[in-house]
Amino acid sequence: MRGNTLTYKSGTHEDRFLRISVDEGKCKGAGFCTDVCPRNCYEMDEGGIVKMPRANDCVQCGACVVQCPFDALGFKDPEGGTVTPKSVRKFKLNIMGKRVVRSDAKRGSPI
Repeated sequence: MRGNTLTYKSGTHEDRFLRISVDEGKCKGAGFCTDVCPRNCYEMDEGGIVKMPRANDCVQCGACVVQCPFDALGFKDPEGGTVTPKSVRKFKLNIMGKRVVRSDAKRGSPI
């Protein structure tokens, strides 16, 4: 398969190697990630912390990272490097099709 969709990465796309990481210290249990995940990878535990029992179903779309207001989610690559929530928001769209990070060049304008 060549080409990308929201839920499937091309076999040649580097994002397919990224894995979501959850910072349980930052998670406040808002549940936005459970609402926006196109593959239903998340569940909330009894303490209100997000868990990913279906992490292998994740398609690295970044919707959860973009929507988390607490920066509790991010990506890790196989070598241990990280992609911060700020970086993800800079390049991904939220579920309304808007970027949530503001550009320094034009105050108040989405990038």
